[in-house]
Amino acid sequence: MDTASRKIILIGTLPPPVNGQSMAFKIIVDWLKENNTQVKIVNIANRNILGENRFNHLNRVIDYTLVAIQLLVYFFYGKCIVYIQTSQSKMGFLRDKLIVSISKFFGAKVIGHLHGGNYNQFYEEQSAVYKKAIKNFLLDFDKTIVLSSNLKPMFDFQPLMRHRIITVPNGVGEIDPHMNGKTIENTSKENPIQLLYLSNLIESKGYLIFLEALKLLKDKGVFFEANFCGLFRAENDHSSYDSPEHAEADFLNRIDSYQLNDCVHYLGLVRGQAKDDLLAKAHFFVLPTAYTNEGQPLSIIEAMSHGCVVVSTNYRAIPEMIQHDVDGLLIKVPNANDIVNQIIGCVQDQAKYASLSKQAILSYNQKFTGSVHCEKIAAILKVNAYI
Repeated sequence: MDTASRKIILIGTLPPPVNGQSMAFKIIVDWLKENNTQVKIVNIANRNILGENRFNHLNRVIDYTLVAIQLLVYFFYGKCIVYIQTSQSKMGFLRDKLIVSISKFFGAKVIGHLHGGNYNQFYEEQSAVYKKAIKNFLLDFDKTIVLSSNLKPMFDFQPLMRHRIITVPNGVGEIDPHMNGKTIENTSKENPIQLLYLSNLIESKGYLIFLEALKLLKDKGVFFEANFCGLFRAENDHSSYDSPEHAEADFLNRIDSYQLNDCVHYLGLVRGQAKDDLLAKAHFFVLPTAYTNEGQPLSIIEAMSHGCVVVSTNYRAIPEMIQHDVDGLLIKVPNANDIVNQIIGCVQDQAKYASLSKQAILSYNQKFTGSVHCEKIAAILKVNAYI
């Protein structure tokens, strides 16, 4: 991409921590670099210079000051286009406001990219003063990228930005021409169905509901092996726990009390080949999420790319990722009985399972590869670099 008109500055969070937003940013950064696009990177991950969980507000002041200095250096050398991962929290808004204000002062074009699906609720929870500031702030973006058309109404409170919203679905990985759909053969204790949860273990993402479904499956005599992967996080999103350690201890206790120790395993954070191996052997990927900040989970895309049959909720951007009974399975709300019914239905109808798995791969190849995603982002940057 020839971007002589404006230098490209990418602003977002790189891992760690590992989450959907940081991984999405890493994908676009790596792709642009691999395709010989000259970019400057501003990593806004919390540095915690004064220590983890200590002096949090002062840590943020230091972080934002360093980001501002870095931007000033880049702006000194010419016109820029700024791509920024936007936040849907109060502290994130203040950070974004600082970055965007500096960018606009120096005549930069600004492209915002929201990976969540909760901006309207964030707006409604603010005071009248903040609401006015947020509405004005959104008009500073030349374009705002969202993950699906289902998420465009998040910004209805600011109708002046409707024509600035662009839809770009998430993407991860590349087409594997050798990837075929999976099948379920005769299940037994020696040949159990494979079930996978792969996401941060946040209560509202439904991991406890999935665990309850596993108890019901065992009671019904279904042979399975289930793996839970990810880090525990105790968030303010309807969490019953005061710390990740508390959440993990309760989860392990539930496995024991449900008598699932022989078939349910918690593997912690998995990455790289270990993650690919788990996805490769999994028949079902289960994510019964109602997470407040959910947008379009990368984990679902990864599961589809491996031919897993996804069982998830009709929530946020997920219905635009999965067509029920075509390339995956949707339940109306997180519910253990509904999860069980969907899984048993596929186990009993092997032809249906094979069709869903094959179509999941086809849907991924058509819509959700990393190249498709990054090419769309790059096109947006290129067009706006010459305006």
